[in-house]
Amino acid sequence: MELPVPKKVQKIWNAWHLRVLIVLSLFLQAFLVLFASRRQRSKSTFLLFFIWSAYLLADWAAAVAIGGIIKTQTDTCDQPSGDSRDDLLAFWASFLLLHLGGPDSITSYALEDNEFWLRHFIGLVLQATVAAYSIYLTLPTNKLWLPTILIFLVGIFKYGERTYAFYLASSDCFGANNATNSLLRSSSNQNLSTEARLTTVPDTAGTSDQAQQTTSEMMANPLEVISLPNLKDLNDMELLEVAYKLFGRFKGLIVGRSLSMEVRTSSRKAFLEADHTSACKVIEHELSILYQVLHTKVVVARPRIGFAFRFISFCFILGASLFFLFSKKPGDLDKFDIKVTYALLIGAIVLDVISFVQLISSDWNLGALSSTWSRYIPLIIVKNGRWSELMFQYNMISYCLDEHPMRQIYKLAGYFHARGTIDAIKIALFSSSEKVTEDLKALIFDSLKTKSGDADNKDDVIAECLWRGHATLSSSNYRKLHWSVKEFQYSDSLLLWHLATELCYHKEIKDKSINTKSKRIGKLVSDYMFYLLVTQPSMLSPVLGDWDVVFQDTYAEAKRFLDKYKISSRDDHLKVCEKLMSVEIKTDELAADMKGSKSKSVLFDACFLAQELQKLEDLKWDVMDRMWVELMSYASINSLPSVHAQQPSKGGELWTFTWLLMYHLGLGFQFEIQKEAEVTTDDDNDVTTDDDNEETTDDDE
Repeated sequence: MELPVPKKVQKIWNAWHLRVLIVLSLFLQAFLVLFASRRQRSKSTFLLFFIWSAYLLADWAAAVAIGGIIKTQTDTCDQPSGDSRDDLLAFWASFLLLHLGGPDSITSYALEDNEFWLRHFIGLVLQATVAAYSIYLTLPTNKLWLPTILIFLVGIFKYGERTYAFYLASSDCFGANNATNSLLRSSSNQNLSTEARLTTVPDTAGTSDQAQQTTSEMMANPLEVISLPNLKDLNDMELLEVAYKLFGRFKGLIVGRSLSMEVRTSSRKAFLEADHTSACKVIEHELSILYQVLHTKVVVARPRIGFAFRFISFCFILGASLFFLFSKKPGDLDKFDIKVTYALLIGAIVLDVISFVQLISSDWNLGALSSTWSRYIPLIIVKNGRWSELMFQYNMISYCLDEHPMRQIYKLAGYFHARGTIDAIKIALFSSSEKVTEDLKALIFDSLKTKSGDADNKDDVIAECLWRGHATLSSSNYRKLHWSVKEFQYSDSLLLWHLATELCYHKEIKDKSINTKSKRIGKLVSDYMFYLLVTQPSMLSPVLGDWDVVFQDTYAEAKRFLDKYKISSRDDHLKVCEKLMSVEIKTDELAADMKGSKSKSVLFDACFLAQELQKLEDLKWDVMDRMWVELMSYASINSLPSVHAQQPSKGGELWTFTWLLMYHLGLGFQFEIQKEAEVTTDDDNDVTTDDDNEETTDDDE
């Protein structure tokens, strides 16, 4: 039984649904061309949502419109041939095929989209067949056959280019599981200069001779033959060129490949001699290039053949536009349909020009320019930021207090097992964001530089990567705080130090003495790491252990404490901190007794730690700043590379920025190096100190 639909509605639908879909498809293409690249520099939820929606709708609108065109043409096949509207419909079908090719500024929204390259290839075959069938239905009387064929060929090229970009960025080609096919090989062979010829990387266990040869082809390693200049002496354009060359050597990190010691040594030397401004600029450019390689068409468009096809495509679009402009329009064509066609033609020309400008001004393209051409590039192009430079902020005490305004909603959500969703909404409503300051970048760079200076061999490198606060607390001034990392797993220490930092920070606010930059830096990183812990635990999963148990016990302990003092208002944040700081705890053993034998809460341990930090007076912010850099760097270097690869398309993360900076400073490890280090730790006790031998346990793994 069919639902009754008024004939007037059916008539409106039949007359306008194709026009609406085609105009919508053109609008979505324009939106993506203009705004898709901004997600690299923005963490705006609304912008990301609109880009995601446009990305999904663009393919849907074009595919449905092509289907609607075929249906319209076949429904009128019994009418006399030579209908001019059918000719126009076939012309539109070619444009929709071009739209399915997508803009240059976005091929995939997420890394997972690249894995469906075969689906897109099948889609290319099917949609091209449908568009060709639409043209076939109008032959031999089609008066627009020439512009239709021209746009059809451009559509085939654009869709094929997009499919190839998917394939190059997929794990099948990028080298995660297949050593014989890689974008690292195909792009470097075409795009690297003569001095960037490929060299052999060290052998790994279980690798065949053929795989070794292929790996050496994929891992461009000119740093073995040329040295990097002093980064402090370079301008922004020259730093971009350095970043492009370094990307060719370090891009294998995201698929788990190992770097040769020669690459590590050369990069480390250059970054140890750099200042934080130039070093951070290089890392920004590299992450920008990584985003462009994984999510745009720059790799397939940059080679000479790519530019040749683009020039031919533009000429075809321009030729089709001129033909339609000067051709005599049949009298039976609707004027609105003619306007839609002009919009498609003008839109195709304008968007193609914008896309070409975006292509030639991309970091991937500018970085490959020779010094002869790069001197003519305006520096303003490379001075713009390459990531959002934002850190989301949230803290444990706010997490407890922010539930009260939503108490009834929480109770209702409990019946539907939807507390996690309400939690996410709560954090989104009450969290904030802060800009990554130059002082913070300098602190991170200087701290990692110190680590790198102490890592002269593999064992030292591994030892520095396994420190999660031990190095900071090894000083005689802070040795009495060593229990805060020695007796806890990483996630426990993170929560413990987060609460202690929060208490110390608000103690300073109460005393009206918080004016120094270092206090603000410690607070920034503390709230940032807590935000990652509660919103994206999967990012930190390799180092978290049973963090959820500790977190829930600490949360329950904090709620009991708030209920005891009848604190429920979000405005009582300072009062909570004051009450916690006044809890009398004389030793860490007493703090452990106060929480009970079964609870894993770290609330009172944090109170004791905060009280101990207060005794350090002017030194307390120094230890907290360096402690948080070490906690963040430990998490970043021990997390999965694929997780870091996802961040540039989401506005970037300071956590990922730190990860790549560590590798350029010669810190970090791959599996075979890590395995060697484990043997050394167990047998020789070289990696950890006597006090810390028991630290390299499950949480470090």
